[in-house]
Amino acid sequence: MRFRISVGSWALSAALLCWADAQHVSALQCATGWNQQVQEIPQDWINDGYCDCPLDGADEPGTDACSGSHAWPGIHSTVTEDASFSSSSLTFQCPQQPALQLPLSRVADGICDCCDGADEPDGVCEDICEEVLRAEREARAKVEEAFKIGHNKRKHELFAFKKLREEKMKEIESLEQELSELDTEAPVQKANEIKLQYLTTRMEAAKQVAASAESANLLNGLTSTELRSKFS
Repeated sequence: MRFRISVGSWALSAALLCWADAQHVSALQCATGWNQQVQEIPQDWINDGYCDCPLDGADEPGTDACSGSHAWPGIHSTVTEDASFSSSSLTFQCPQQPALQLPLSRVADGICDCCDGADEPDGVCEDICEEVLRAEREARAKVEEAFKIGHNKRKHELFAFKKLREEKMKEIESLEQELSELDTEAPVQKANEIKLQYLTTRMEAAKQVAASAESANLLNGLTSTELRSKFS
């Protein structure tokens, strides 16, 4: 009886060791995303709703926990076959909307971002591309028409400015020609005459207000040059 128990115990231990070795061999290994560290993911961590492999999302291919990870394997199994996916760009492009680039976290998240629902599993979204694309075309047409109007207006204003500039340049050339023909000595001579007349007026006023005959006599006989030095 003791021998049988020992044999049974040995068999059980061997089975446990084999199971442990199998678990160890089949365990998933992935990068932690920190200092190039690699971690081992047990089987009960697979598809548990928590992203243990943030770089490749290898531990959550059946959930959305790693939907924002690089090359998440769940992308290919949850979206339609005609969807455009690039693991190197980390974006998802809607087939009928080339300008719409979605981050991976918005793929298979239950929200329809593409007009045909290509970012979600089949049957989740309604195809409204006809309405959406028509609205986009109308909006684009309005922008193009506004640009055309603005471009033509700018072209017309530039032409008008060019014409006005030519006219003003001709006026400037004409004024410069007239200025070159003016006699520059005449204004100087006229200014000297005005100054002399002013000094003479001051002399006459001084004579009239002189209080004594002596003061009047002092002013008599003064020349214009002497008056200029005394009253200037």
